Amino acid sequence: MGKSELYYADTSLKYLIKGEVMELPSGKNITQERVAALETIPYKSLPFADSFTVVKGKGEREFATFEDPNCGFCKKLTKSLLELDNVKVHVFLYPILGPDSVKKSQNIWCAKDKAATYEAWMIKGVTPPEAACDTSAIERNKQFGIQSSIRGTPAIVFKNGKRVNGFMEAPQIEAILAKP
Repeated sequence: MGKSELYYADTSLKYLIKGEVMELPSGKNITQERVAALETIPYKSLPFADSFTVVKGKGEREFATFEDPNCGFCKKLTKSLLELDNVKVHVFLYPILGPDSVKKSQNIWCAKDKAATYEAWMIKGVTPPEAACDTSAIERNKQFGIQSSIRGTPAIVFKNGKRVNGFMEAPQIEAILAKP
């Protein structure tokens, strides 16, 4: 059902089961693994023109985030990313928490230095100054997010297609980036 809502049925189609299926001997969550596979986003399919980048060091390792400027865990993620080096983060503004999120996203997107304005808000609480420009990229991000079943922020997409819904500490991100 949908892109990542799983149901199970017996071969007679008499019973329908909604919920997680666990493999008891290993403790492996079969449903969680299947949902992760269904939610994979091919990295090259991301609409990078509708993002801005935050670069730390040389920026040789990269990943993308979908973030709402009013999301507390997104702010925590942005602060956590200060611990990483040699990364390029493609930030997709994904304002899903209300009208104020849309306005802040528009002001960030229209800022002369998007990355600096974004970090000033997310890390220091400096309200993005009023700015105006074509903000259709934000609406395209929302449509992409809906099509990709991104239901919350932050959502992190790595080059290997792995997607993590929710906050991650810098060492967890580092561990994924270290894998080929």
